[in-house]
Amino acid sequence: MIHWTRQIKEVLSSQDTYETAETSGPLEEIQFWNSRCMDLSGISDQLDKPGVKHIQKILEMAKSSYVAPFKKLSKLIQDGSAQAQSNLKFLSTLKEPCEELAEAKPKDIPAMLPKLLSLIRMIWMNSEHYKSRERLTSLLRKVSNEIIRRCTSTICLDDIFEGRIQTSLRALQESIACCESWKETYAMVCEGQMHFARRHEGPKTPLPCFRGIRGPEIVRSLLEIEATFEKNLQILKDVRKTILDVKATTWHDDYN
Repeated sequence: MIHWTRQIKEVLSSQDTYETAETSGPLEEIQFWNSRCMDLSGISDQLDKPGVKHIQKILEMAKSSYVAPFKKLSKLIQDGSAQAQSNLKFLSTLKEPCEELAEAKPKDIPAMLPKLLSLIRMIWMNSEHYKSRERLTSLLRKVSNEIIRRCTSTICLDDIFEGRIQTSLRALQESIACCESWKETYAMVCEGQMHFARRHEGPKTPLPCFRGIRGPEIVRSLLEIEATFEKNLQILKDVRKTILDVKATTWHDDYN
């Protein structure tokens, strides 16, 4: 029982400490949840075996102190397995278009973006676990990473330094046009950040839960930044009567 508990803790902690590289793309995200699903499903199946249930029952009758933590961790495994399966189901819809994106040239990418963003929007609207702004932001960032990766793959620094102007200029212009198209398509399909519920009217959106030993420190830092912003915003509020008056300069003195 002690050995099983230790193994389960290790698997669960791998989720808590999971951080993809800053340059990772959406295919890496899909691969992670595929591996996660396989790992947790395998452990969940083992926990449901008659032998495990029998040992657990014996320890319960003996009133062992290990039973309660083991049952709690088992529940976390089952919940984690369900979450991984759900995430993989939704993210799998992105696999084919993201594979195409990973092989595309910058000039061909703009035509792929509306479908890709529509699928991401579908995931955001229907997935129980990808509704959070953190998960959604992370997914959009990975798409941006893949687009940047495709653009940089076509830009040859040697051509630029050796003076091959036409070839280099064409590659740069196509990459710039591709990135501009990504920004424009996002704004058009998603109606900016408000479409993805990044900003809400009414009550403030609560801070996300930061895991790990540095979690409380991160929260304190964010609250300090927010307090500084609110303080400076209040100064502007106090002199708002003259802010839009182009002839009045007093608010500059008040603000400074």
